[in-house]
Amino acid sequence: MFVERLRCSHFRNIRFADLELSPGLNCFLGLNGAGKTSFLEALHALSRGRSFRTQALDSLIEFGFPEFAVSVEGTDSRRLRRTVVFRKQKGESPCLDVDGVRAMRASQVAALFPLQVITPDCGDLVMEGPVARRSFVDWGLFHVKPFFLKMSRDYSTALAQRNAWLKHSADSAEQDPWLDTVARLGTEIDTLRREQVEMLVPEFRALCAGFEIEMDLSLTFHSGWDAGLGGLHEALNANRQIDGLRGYTAFGPHRGDIKVFADQKPASLVASRGQAKLSAIALQLAQVALLNRQSAERTIVLFDELVAELDERHVEAVFEMMDQLQCQVLLSAVEVSEKLQTRRLARAKMFHVEHGGIREILE
Repeated sequence: MFVERLRCSHFRNIRFADLELSPGLNCFLGLNGAGKTSFLEALHALSRGRSFRTQALDSLIEFGFPEFAVSVEGTDSRRLRRTVVFRKQKGESPCLDVDGVRAMRASQVAALFPLQVITPDCGDLVMEGPVARRSFVDWGLFHVKPFFLKMSRDYSTALAQRNAWLKHSADSAEQDPWLDTVARLGTEIDTLRREQVEMLVPEFRALCAGFEIEMDLSLTFHSGWDAGLGGLHEALNANRQIDGLRGYTAFGPHRGDIKVFADQKPASLVASRGQAKLSAIALQLAQVALLNRQSAERTIVLFDELVAELDERHVEAVFEMMDQLQCQVLLSAVEVSEKLQTRRLARAKMFHVEHGGIREILE
């Protein structure tokens, strides 16, 4: 779903805004602290039910006001008009409405428009631990496998139950009551993730070549248990005593990872911050390219300060790829620097943000 209209009220320092967006590139320009990133954050909060900057939704409400509201209007892949409204009152649970009907889960909204956010610290996707990379793969599966979210939740529930049993009963002769469920669901999740990563690899390598990253980058999928132990059922059985002593399950997809290598070495050890950021952008846009082949919906990409740590050549390469992917893009920047002086800006909608107020920049 492309967002045609975005409204915000009392969101951070945005008193009120009513914007008509381009289906292509939308640039939000302003000084640091002006509020330009808040527009990206507002759309993310509506889509995901959370901010990409804080866990505390109440902190997003403008000081002195009781609630914020964010709403969008757009057209989905079936050419149906859709309206989504997200409200949060201080101290209350957030409310989501889709086409005038209360949504029971945030996932109902997330499914409407796939959204990728690329922040200045996106290089952490490559440089830091596996949690973010597991979530990254699961994002793609959520949008192409309708049953995956429930499967993932069922696995988490069964895993928590097994861990509770391990802490209190694992030293007894009692048969492991959660072994079969954890093994079955874990194996299914692992298979889906492996297949997703296998499809992601060629997209990632093509983007790396287009970005001219000066390293040989590769992805390796890790299941979360030693393949030498056999399948997950065998691995859990073999490790039951150790799991019992520790009080938790050491093997399974909750320990899985996509390992990123640069020149056959862990990228986290050899990549510079700029190389890590470009590699992470390649990963995220590869996911967008793959989803374009798997789904009729097009992804919205939020770029917060794209130009930080990237040279002009690589900024132009990123713009080129977003053009090819036909993404709707919301991008924030301090100014139209030389890095952003590109012919694509001629077709972009430009907005100037100052003290939470916004106006469209017209030629």
